[in-house]
Amino acid sequence: MTQQDAAVRPPAESSEQPKPRRRFHLLSVLLFLAALFLTLVAISIPLGVAQDQMINILRLSLVVIGGWLPAIVYESFTRERLPALATEYKQNLRRLGYPASTTQYQEKFDEIYGHRPEGRRGWFLNSAIVISTLLAIIGWMLVFFPAQDDELIPTPSPVAFGFLGAYVFSLGSLVRQYVVDDLQPRYFASLTNRYLSVFVLSWLVTLIAPSEGSATATDDRYLLAAFAIGLFPTTGLRVAQRAGTAFLGLFSDSFAESYPLSKIDGINAYHEDRLMLEGIENMQSLCSAPIVDLMLKTRYPVEQIVDWVDQALLYLHARERIQDFQESGMRTATDFLDAYEPPDLSGDALDQHRQALARLLDAKQRARLQSADSAAQPSPADQGAETQNTLTQLSVMAAALHFDPNFFHVRYWRTHEYEALPEEVEQGRTEADLKLMQGLPHQAVKGYTQLLQQFPGVHALHLYRGLAYFAQGEYLRAVDEYERVIQSSRARPKTIRHAYLERGRALRELGENQEAVETYRQAIQFAQGDFPEAQLELARTLIARLTPAAPDLQTRLALYDEAIQALQSIRGQEFQAEAQANLGLARYLRWKDQGRPADSRQAILTQAREELEHALRLKPTLVEAYLNLALVLEEMGHQTEALDTLTEALRQLQSTHDPLQAYQARLQRGDLFMARGEYQRAIEDYEVAARLIPTEATAFFKLGVARLRAGQLELAAY
Repeated sequence: MTQQDAAVRPPAESSEQPKPRRRFHLLSVLLFLAALFLTLVAISIPLGVAQDQMINILRLSLVVIGGWLPAIVYESFTRERLPALATEYKQNLRRLGYPASTTQYQEKFDEIYGHRPEGRRGWFLNSAIVISTLLAIIGWMLVFFPAQDDELIPTPSPVAFGFLGAYVFSLGSLVRQYVVDDLQPRYFASLTNRYLSVFVLSWLVTLIAPSEGSATATDDRYLLAAFAIGLFPTTGLRVAQRAGTAFLGLFSDSFAESYPLSKIDGINAYHEDRLMLEGIENMQSLCSAPIVDLMLKTRYPVEQIVDWVDQALLYLHARERIQDFQESGMRTATDFLDAYEPPDLSGDALDQHRQALARLLDAKQRARLQSADSAAQPSPADQGAETQNTLTQLSVMAAALHFDPNFFHVRYWRTHEYEALPEEVEQGRTEADLKLMQGLPHQAVKGYTQLLQQFPGVHALHLYRGLAYFAQGEYLRAVDEYERVIQSSRARPKTIRHAYLERGRALRELGENQEAVETYRQAIQFAQGDFPEAQLELARTLIARLTPAAPDLQTRLALYDEAIQALQSIRGQEFQAEAQANLGLARYLRWKDQGRPADSRQAILTQAREELEHALRLKPTLVEAYLNLALVLEEMGHQTEALDTLTEALRQLQSTHDPLQAYQARLQRGDLFMARGEYQRAIEDYEVAARLIPTEATAFFKLGVARLRAGQLELAAY
């Protein structure tokens, strides 16, 4: 089925608060705390409080406000955002290609964010929030107590300045995560880790930054170093590790990260710190992390996560040649695969395109290496060997990416259109879809009808109801539903394209092949020629229309030519095998309809055979190509090869349930056995064909003829 379109706004969006409103809530909290602070100052002055006492009051106020601020912001966040977050989460799951209705994803959401609004524990019962709040209060006390004088300045100690650095970074992360809906209890566990790490590293700051010069300058350096470590404790830990490594006589390069997250476009220190909380320390861990978990836990936009994973995949596969890819315009793995497998090229043209791509990468590599080392230009033979090596590397990269599980979801996200439906429509449509898949089209029609009565603007529902009518055998009603979608000015283009295809299919079932042909022609015109499914169905319908009908020869040849032209214009590897299989058949049938002219016999049959064999190389399981190839081989007089081809087709059919194709293969092979005089083997094939489709008379007639030829007169008469 096609992706849904929506002409109405989802009810869930009514609870979706835009970011300006979220910022307003946060600003309200901050203004309240600022007002509390200024009130304390205003009260203290007229009461004649001494200066040192007033400063102590201000210190205590800063300690209380600074320590409690993260917990207050978290409580505001949890009261406002969770219902809207759950709806957005389900929509993103569907766009990534995951089943949004699966219980495990809802449980995952509840585990991270909790149930809203009833039954949720208060934040004060969460140990991570309590401990981080206590550490924040202790940190602010270390900043202002013990005081050396009566001024409102931090205590000049590495621990105090280290805490201030950590608090500044944490406050920035708090605001950022509030705005992007990522304020989870686990964030406060990271605050606890940051505060404790900074306390320890600040005590060791004199070992990390050796002192030189005067005592005052040395103390300033200590404080600045402690503040910097508070801002970036991960960097401080690495510096400490490298210092310890140097002391032990090891190489500090062993701690170097070959593929750090900082090399990815769009990742800064805040992002690195947040991803570190999820156990993602480098590109490899980013590429192997479940996108659903990142989407749910980090609350970064899914577009951003997809882009990061896409970039990291190219880094890991290109390795030391990543700069060559980037300078050639390939920023992500998707960019590379689009350049390596363009949908509009095949055969020799595709090979030439890939060679040009390899030569471009090699040219970028040579330019980069020559800028670093003025080496001589390689010989043409060496350049040819480099290009071949690069082609091999590109082939390996493409194969590896196709099997990467995260890359599947990246491609799905980038290539599928999507628009959210109202939650009620989504739930009801899912139920109706299940009824249709369970073979209960009557109940599916009822479900779609109820939804259309409530949401008449959702045009995709007409398409689904048409599919249900088709499953019931009510083809005229199905055509009417598809026509509604096609005539709608508000339906989405992808929905209209699907409606064209299904309308043609229903018309074919009604025996209206001419109308089906016109439908597919209109579909191709609507898509401005870029509609391979419609082009393929047009050719199939033209061939099916020609087989039983008997218009004049010129009309038949013109229709064959149209079918051939439609098949030749199909682009994209997804449909190439089917296109080649039908192209070979169309050429053969056109030549046969002309009366089998001898002057073009060899050329036409050879070309048809090559196209059919090409189809089987592209898709070895394509049974229709085997059947068509057997016809051509029989016409060429290669009966043994035709028998082998049909036998292989029957072997392929063992893994699928397609009685119609199995019936056709048995009839064709039986005819070949009859032509060779092997009547008993022909009888066996005709018997199986008769059992496959007992309502067809052809198999019984041929079975009777075969028994007659074999001398089985009584059985033949029966």
